[in-house]
Amino acid sequence: MVTAQQTVDSGIVPIVIELNDVVLFDKSERLSRTFLTINSLDLGVLGYDQYRVVAKRSKQANKLTLRHMEKLMRIIPSMLVERPEISCFIVPTYTKLIKSGDLAKILVKVMALYPDAYASKICIEIPSDVLYDDLEVMKEAIKEIKALGFKLAVSEVGDTFCPAFRLAEIPIDYIFLDKSAITRITQDSDGERIVASFISYLKGLGSLVFAPYLYDDEITAALRRVGCDGCVSSMVETTEEEGGEESTDTEENSLVTVGGEVDGR
Repeated sequence: MVTAQQTVDSGIVPIVIELNDVVLFDKSERLSRTFLTINSLDLGVLGYDQYRVVAKRSKQANKLTLRHMEKLMRIIPSMLVERPEISCFIVPTYTKLIKSGDLAKILVKVMALYPDAYASKICIEIPSDVLYDDLEVMKEAIKEIKALGFKLAVSEVGDTFCPAFRLAEIPIDYIFLDKSAITRITQDSDGERIVASFISYLKGLGSLVFAPYLYDDEITAALRRVGCDGCVSSMVETTEEEGGEESTDTEENSLVTVGGEVDGR
């Protein structure tokens, strides 16, 4: 069983931030959707889509979200100088943290540690499964997060089972479409018309609507036609000098990866 300390000793940076630039088609602003990538001696590279299924069911959701926020807070001041065109950094998190109230506690803690990183420059992204939960409880928790000054995004919106009308109950700044909605655009003219109507509804809520990935010219043209505001344009990975970091996570060196899972001992 390989620990994070053994990974560091090998010269591998165990956790890095990946930045996915999201550009509006009208070029009025640029966002950066950020993800943690976990590097391990025994399992190799674990991307967000690989570890989030485990994390969202365990205490690792808290640990990874705190780690993500800490790393992002450290790079935001320099990123705003190097990349002044970026108006907002987006951080994906987990529905369970919102419902439990843990996310608000994490945000308060991190903002106290890094007061120079403004909340208005950070957007908290939650998956659309938040819409299936107790909406009244979620609305109160989301209100608390918004009161701290953070923006809000909802991802994976528009799949077959998404209760889209519940979105009207939540103050959302950005919406990322589900990949199935993008696929439907390219199927036939009816699909394009339906998606265009759906996007019109989402924009009527006061949200900007984005495609979640980088697409070829044909699909990008279709996204413009249906009213999508923008899509991912590029991907950049950033690293930090791990030896110079100070983390509030006292168990960081005991973070291990086991059988595809991220686990803390």
